[in-house]
Amino acid sequence: MYSFEEKKPLNYLFLSFDKFPPFRIDVSVLFGKELVKKKHQIEFVLQSEKNSRKAYLANWSGCRVHVGVMKNGLSLSSRIRKNLYGFLNDLRCIKLILRNEICGIIIKDKFFSATLVALFTRLVNKKCIFWLSYPYPEANIHKARAKMVNYSFFFLLRGLFFKNLLYECLLPLSHYVFVQSEQMKRDVQKQGVDIAKVMAVPMCVQIEDFETDRMDANVVLGNYPNIVYLGALDRLRRIDFLLRMFQMVLMQKPEAKLWLVGGSEKLEDLSFLHNEAKRLGVKDGVIFTGFLPRRKALAYVRKADVCLSPFYPTPVLNSTSPTKIIEYMAMGKPVVANEHPEQSLIIGESNAGVCVPYREIDFSEAVLYLLNHPEEAARMGAKGRKYVERYRTYPNMADLVDRQIRKIFSK
Repeated sequence: MYSFEEKKPLNYLFLSFDKFPPFRIDVSVLFGKELVKKKHQIEFVLQSEKNSRKAYLANWSGCRVHVGVMKNGLSLSSRIRKNLYGFLNDLRCIKLILRNEICGIIIKDKFFSATLVALFTRLVNKKCIFWLSYPYPEANIHKARAKMVNYSFFFLLRGLFFKNLLYECLLPLSHYVFVQSEQMKRDVQKQGVDIAKVMAVPMCVQIEDFETDRMDANVVLGNYPNIVYLGALDRLRRIDFLLRMFQMVLMQKPEAKLWLVGGSEKLEDLSFLHNEAKRLGVKDGVIFTGFLPRRKALAYVRKADVCLSPFYPTPVLNSTSPTKIIEYMAMGKPVVANEHPEQSLIIGESNAGVCVPYREIDFSEAVLYLLNHPEEAARMGAKGRKYVERYRTYPNMADLVDRQIRKIFSK
């Protein structure tokens, strides 16, 4: 048995939808860095990101990784093969978990194979923790019913199947559940999951990444009222909302600039935004930077007067934990965000900005208020930085997660 007090090495498996090498910060930093420091000896089971003809063992962040076969492709047959290889790699956990030193497994965002593995852990008296970072089943159902994807009937069937599997089998089989936000915690409770075995693990940052010396010093925005949005410009994110909002800002601040720091892999999405900017008469004030290296992208945020975190309100997205707002706050910037369970909570606790309804007029008025009250905006930014340092860094979050994992795996 494992004792939390003794802080003995904790050996367990980590199976995830993330590919190898993992790039999402919640996996690469929380588990690959911070929990490893706390004597977590983790064996990752991941599918390769790049094409790989055979499975192999790799060493990443001092951890052993069982990397599965990958054959990328856009055709339906290629996608089927990719999923099949992933499923077969997942099943390796059944053999790996039988080793005496392995006390359990954490599974992130897997469903069908995860249910089989979770059932097996029950049979062999090992522990299983499930981590739901996004409501994938509900998202598939939403996309299908809104006709947002091709093969919508397939998406609907998959969403309904995984939703039933998740709430009727997988979560009841799991000994504990991590979710992404307090709202998601309430959502799974409504599905019948015992709230006592659920913990929210919201997105955090590595605070050292947001120091000035980590950013590109050559970025110059000019002596304008500079409004910055950092993130993807995909059509689904409805960034045209910001163009309409900016049109209202220009009525009082004609010299203002809106910097859209990011891009989209779909050229038609970018063309749509450029055309909308031209149609609305704001093209001269909107700067599209395109995709940028992280050091340079964050430098734009560092030079901003106001940062924007619009989050289109849907039942699916309400349960997410946005990273963008935390990144802005980590750089000491005042934020304008729309009402959303996580964003409303953060702004309410930190006083790091203004939270408004998802309407162009409300966003524009909040932006103008901050531009017209720079001293108050600076105080908000400073409060945001302190809040992140205290509550939303991965070393701090790792303490909470470490305590809970040891408690579950020590029973």
